[in-house]
Amino acid sequence: MVRRGPWKLIHHHGCPSPQLFNLDNDPWELHDLAGDPACQEQRESLLALAIAGWDGEAIVATVQRRRALRPPPNPAVRPRPLPAADYWPPPGCNVFPE
Repeated sequence: MVRRGPWKLIHHHGCPSPQLFNLDNDPWELHDLAGDPACQEQRESLLALAIAGWDGEAIVATVQRRRALRPPPNPAVRPRPLPAADYWPPPGCNVFPE
């Protein structure tokens, strides 16, 4: 993810197209502008920043290698429940008046 001014670009390795948002006009990131010809310059500029020095294939290979070394989960071991205060979102979060 790269952000410059109001522009935010999200790039996922292996996906054909990044997502582009203007946070001034769309703070909830509901309208992807990556395909909008009027935003092409912003898209290309931010994509170049996002992938500079990035080697997605090396990251995928590292994750796969680490997964292979990790022992399989023990089904007999169950995690302890979290205290109520540690749950996210906190009570009342994302509740807006009508």
